[in-house]
Amino acid sequence: MPLQTFHNLDDERKKEIERVLRSVFFNKPLAQVHVSEIVKQLQVSRGAFYKYFEDLNDAFEYIVDVDKTFFHREIIKSIELTNYQLIDGLSHFLNQWIPESPDDLSFQSLHILKQTNPTFTHKRHQVPQAMLNQWQKLLELNHFHLNDVDEAVIFLYFLMDLVMQSMILALNEDYSKEMVLKEFKYKINWLVHGVQSK
Repeated sequence: MPLQTFHNLDDERKKEIERVLRSVFFNKPLAQVHVSEIVKQLQVSRGAFYKYFEDLNDAFEYIVDVDKTFFHREIIKSIELTNYQLIDGLSHFLNQWIPESPDDLSFQSLHILKQTNPTFTHKRHQVPQAMLNQWQKLLELNHFHLNDVDEAVIFLYFLMDLVMQSMILALNEDYSKEMVLKEFKYKINWLVHGVQSK
């Protein structure tokens, strides 16, 4: 994660650094990026870069974290906008943020996130208790009945993977926004209603 010198910068400068990092890592895989490309665009010395980040991996991990956090916040906002209806909120999020052009911030962010893990499955971090409590209330409100906390956490990651996989599909030029939304709707329908005839 960034060093203290970076955290001391004003928000405008941090945003500029994020913009440059996102642009550089969007255009080249991490293994092909050189510090010189970043410092040239930022118009700072090589030494200044190392006052902000330990190395290129640190800078890459930072922009990945920024973009993941952004998407997670937007998912929460979408759920709130749909009166805490979980499935409607996820659909709303996708409708708002599925990228339609390489110039979209979400397209560039997803392209970078995909580099971290081509299948884009989330690392299973421990969920903070406050977030877990909020998640369990949301599940109750939406009539999802899970057996225990472990199952609730796995279901959280399952839904996040489902949403992010849908967004990753949009990076494929053969998929339109409408096709991605249609596929997501099918998957949710299978989840909620099942596929076996009764």
